[in-house]
Amino acid sequence: MVYHGSALTARARARKQQLPRKKKVIKLTAEARKQLTAEQRFKRQAFDADVARIWQRCRKECEELGIKHHKPLRKCLDAVYLGAKISRQTQKTSPWRAYVSAIVKQTNDARQPAESKVNALTISKTHGEKYRNTPAATIQQYVNDLEEAKMDKSLGRRVSTKSKAMDIHHTFEDIQTSLMSLDARVGIRAMVMLVRSGSDYNHDPLSFFSDDATSTFLPKVYGIDVQDLLTRFEGYSVAGGTLAGMASTYKQRVQAAKSELSAKLRMGLRAVTGEPKAKMFYKTFFRDITLKYDVVLRNWPHKQLKAPGSMGNSLPAMIKLLDLVNSGEIFFEIVDEEELQQLIEEEDEKISGGEVEVATRKTRKDAGLKRRLVAADDTDESGSDSGDGPQAAASKKARKSTAKPIKTAYKSASVVVDSD
Repeated sequence: MVYHGSALTARARARKQQLPRKKKVIKLTAEARKQLTAEQRFKRQAFDADVARIWQRCRKECEELGIKHHKPLRKCLDAVYLGAKISRQTQKTSPWRAYVSAIVKQTNDARQPAESKVNALTISKTHGEKYRNTPAATIQQYVNDLEEAKMDKSLGRRVSTKSKAMDIHHTFEDIQTSLMSLDARVGIRAMVMLVRSGSDYNHDPLSFFSDDATSTFLPKVYGIDVQDLLTRFEGYSVAGGTLAGMASTYKQRVQAAKSELSAKLRMGLRAVTGEPKAKMFYKTFFRDITLKYDVVLRNWPHKQLKAPGSMGNSLPAMIKLLDLVNSGEIFFEIVDEEELQQLIEEEDEKISGGEVEVATRKTRKDAGLKRRLVAADDTDESGSDSGDGPQAAASKKARKSTAKPIKTAYKSASVVVDSD
């Protein structure tokens, strides 16, 4: 068997795996490297100069455009850089379109639920003659109704879940476009976080960062995960702006609600009294708050005023009190002298009747026991007393007064003799 050398060599060459070629490293001298750097700098400066020239020309054109059409410069710049979507003006409502919209609405409202609906195209083909015979006052009413409907659609409160989600989506896209255009014009970095404030609809938290450096700011500088921050922010927002929304367990939510309620009451007291360091006293509110500041707490739902920390562990009760404080139904108010005197009389009657307990100081542990003062010299070296029983206590050495004695002109006799 004969093998042709050329054929065998070709097959072997085809099966042979080609190794990657090593890139040749070109070593430049210091002078060549300096010249290359100068060329790169020149190209970069030329590019920046051309870009600046284009910006200047665009700004000059916008100024001329504003002078020509009597528009402000900012509006012209927005029209150039943001497009006609943002800079477009509100167009006049077409009477024909208002008429068609009104006829479509009237026709569909009169039909049964099982019947098919008509659209604007069908009405526009068949109601041309009726439109021309319609009075001008009726057409104007249709125009006013359509304009009001447009206003409600663009600025009115969203009712359905789909409309809320779509409004959030489109508005967030407009925010991104505006920020990116502002970055292109002046150079900025921005971060935007958007979460829902209620539980009546579902929507994922949204975030926007203008560039990669901004998106890594929170993890690098503060060590915060952006998704975790958005989740906590959403819980805080859905809970009504309270710390209870950030808690994970029921106990933590109750404690957060109590802390929030205490802070709200303390801030309300300071706002009414004008004392930035005023403290809230719950047990002795009448003595320490009402008599001192002439302030009363209105519409408290419970019979007795207690501190939030001693109200139990019911989260709905805490949330109800928080809602009352936030809505202004529970508030502090300054009373006049006549009402204050009436409150004092009512408080005295409650105390005399036993309805209110007067807060007193705590009784000493050794109350009722005989206490004997022991001189300091009576103690031995070990520090034990020489007295008998637990009643004996070491006495403190009395301080001598440093004040000078007052000299009087008269001096009493050393011995008083009885005249009888």
